[in-house]
Amino acid sequence: MKVDPVGSRQFVDSGERARLAAGKAIRRALTRLTEADAVIGEHLRRAVHTGRRCDYRPM
Repeated sequence: MKVDPVGSRQFVDSGERARLAAGKAIRRALTRLTEADAVIGEHLRRAVHTGRRCDYRPM
């Protein structure tokens, strides 16, 4: 990711944009799940990890 002199972000490639969009979508879904069922939502918040990869690691 590059930062221009004004401070806005310019993404290097579409893969980075897709990675960020997927992370945001997962976080939004986890928020809605937590509102609907707090137990399941909190379990998923602890078990779902995003970054370069998205994965589910149950505890």
